[in-house]
Amino acid sequence: MIAHGFDTGDTLLPWGTTLAEACTRFVGLIQSDERSAKFAAGRFLGFDALSATLRAPAMDRPVMQVWYELKHDPTCASDEALTEKVSRALGPPAGQADHEVHSPNPSFGVRHTAYWPDKSFGVGISIYGAPRQTPEGLSSAALYVDWQDEIAAAAPYIEEMLEAEHSLVLQAREAEILLHLSLEEGQRCYGLSAPDNPPAGEALLRARRCLRKRRLYQTPATLAKSMQTNQITIWRNAARKTWCISTKYETVQLPVGAHVTVSHTSLLPAKGSGSSRLNASDLELVSIANSPAISQLAAFLQDRSLASVAFFEDYDT
Repeated sequence: MIAHGFDTGDTLLPWGTTLAEACTRFVGLIQSDERSAKFAAGRFLGFDALSATLRAPAMDRPVMQVWYELKHDPTCASDEALTEKVSRALGPPAGQADHEVHSPNPSFGVRHTAYWPDKSFGVGISIYGAPRQTPEGLSSAALYVDWQDEIAAAAPYIEEMLEAEHSLVLQAREAEILLHLSLEEGQRCYGLSAPDNPPAGEALLRARRCLRKRRLYQTPATLAKSMQTNQITIWRNAARKTWCISTKYETVQLPVGAHVTVSHTSLLPAKGSGSSRLNASDLELVSIANSPAISQLAAFLQDRSLASVAFFEDYDT
């Protein structure tokens, strides 16, 4: 059942269904926002569920996780009983662990977790330190299902991104370079934990951008090949009336003459070492605290009337 879709106890929807579509097809909507929707729920894997919360990268992107609040049942409340109930449907868990609960209110903590992988899916249970009062009733645990195949989830949107990236490649051939700038730190590729971009990961990285950063494109090779990981290039294509910010790995494209606002955030050293950030559309540039390069970039965008800059300052706590 899990491999085919998700439900709230009555209607099974296939994986790939967007959050917006689920909101129109499921009944019992309790609340929703741009990335989640909570519904009244029935039974799931033999449990009575108080609610089911669907989570997605955006309203028009597929549901990637369903989180069920399990109704407290005094006759089935031990870690062993709850875990065994899932195991009857899915087999023994691949892993489980006990956790210390330090909170004065144990219902705020989790005392036991278990996990069942299933090919491209994962099922897990988090058992609370004590029954937790939720708006829908008393809950013993949360049971969640994750769809982990990001390439499959992004498949309907890949062609659109590939077309946009191809257009960007053509535009880069006639690029007018406005600024080359070196930041104090290398920039990371979205979806990776280190500033590198192995070719074997291109499909997965593109899928992650399709799902969560749809305006973030792969930088054209004509630009990327001459850039270092800490370098930024501002360029424009006069014919298309667009301008771009590129790192070695990623590019965002913005319209010339339109009202564009970027954010410049300065986190001053406190508990943490601090940082400087500039966010333009789906691209985030990060460097050291009080970065002269980030300040120079923000001033350039403002002075050239490419974008308005909103400045924020806080402490790195």
